[in-house]
Amino acid sequence: MFALPAPAGWEPAPFSLEYTPPSRSHPGSFQSTFPVEIYERIIDFCAHPANFPNALSGCRLALRTWALTCKALLRRVRFHLWREIKLRDEKEVNALTQTLRGNSHLSTFIQFLDVWMDAPASMFITLVNAKMRHLQYMHISGERPLRHKLFFQTMFRFRMVTMLWISFRIQAHQFMRLLCCFPNLLLLKLDGEQDCYAPIPEATKYAPKFKLECFQFKFSPGETHVEAWRYILRCLMDTQRCLTTLRILEVDFSDTWDGVHVDMENISLILSSAGETLTDLVIHYTHDWNFKEPGDTHVIKSISLQHNSALRRLRIAFYWTGQKDLSGLLHLLESIPEKSLEYLSILFSQITSSSQGVEIEAKWWQDLDTLLSTDRFQNLRGLDITPTYERFGDEMTVMKKKGIVHVTSQRMFPARDWMRLRGFWL
Repeated sequence: MFALPAPAGWEPAPFSLEYTPPSRSHPGSFQSTFPVEIYERIIDFCAHPANFPNALSGCRLALRTWALTCKALLRRVRFHLWREIKLRDEKEVNALTQTLRGNSHLSTFIQFLDVWMDAPASMFITLVNAKMRHLQYMHISGERPLRHKLFFQTMFRFRMVTMLWISFRIQAHQFMRLLCCFPNLLLLKLDGEQDCYAPIPEATKYAPKFKLECFQFKFSPGETHVEAWRYILRCLMDTQRCLTTLRILEVDFSDTWDGVHVDMENISLILSSAGETLTDLVIHYTHDWNFKEPGDTHVIKSISLQHNSALRRLRIAFYWTGQKDLSGLLHLLESIPEKSLEYLSILFSQITSSSQGVEIEAKWWQDLDTLLSTDRFQNLRGLDITPTYERFGDEMTVMKKKGIVHVTSQRMFPARDWMRLRGFWL
């Protein structure tokens, strides 16, 4: 091929392959290979979690350290590579600690800290003792940091943190004491899959002062967990009204192997406390495969949304076999205040192929179509339903005519969207 001659006065763009660096004063450095813009684009690409998997976190740490040697890249590196820090092993924690010791000013650029701590507690305390003045999001996992005598004293220094994720074993009084360290907390995420909470009367003396906007928690099965969760939630609601400003609630709960259902009183307490401020609700119900009886919607029958007049988006996801009635889900939808709901998403993770299941399923879609066509849901703009069987379109006649039905498996993550509005792409 023959290249056309370049016009007079034309110069290649800084990001083109024809660009030649104007200065080669430092032979052997990156400036003799590519321009700064090329490396900036590489940094932008690697900074996005979707493009840089966790398996390559060590390479990202090496890139973050290497980029400190270039003054031209320092501004871009501060924002992209030092803004969000994720550490997954003791080696990465130690490397970051050593880097911050030699470059103490870099700790002021850290806004997101995600530490999986299986290392000694002293190493975690040494790391977080750096002057992270602008830290907003903190994820603490692992039990070892909690055992350190300076743990709570160190956490109290991060009063500016607005997003907290706790996923380690902790007792109720320690949990309430930890929450008191973050008076400006807006998002709280709890992973309660483990046997980590126990109701202790000492927890009542701690009174958190934050006003939550987003609350995510995984509800653990078992009678002990039910008592602990009820105790903790009541402490939150009785102290400074922490849940009265709640806008987003995501609940993930399940049944146990012995058939003990989760106590819905806890979820009902949160919904009633949030009242008119709640706009997004996500309920994920996972049924244990070892349980003899199939899962159905009767577990959410006791939940009422009559006090949540500002509810705009609702997602219900649960395991269903079609062998039981779905009156629980219908009852939940009937409790929604009139003309409030704008988006509804329903997911069934499994459907039986038996004739009885198909018959009940068809009746359920007909009842749902009738309910959603009433004046109570006249502001409904979107209805997402996971496809379950071939006759789906024949049952939802009214909703199909309105053109708002979408057969999709796309999930709704209001808490993630809430964080992305604040610049954190997780």
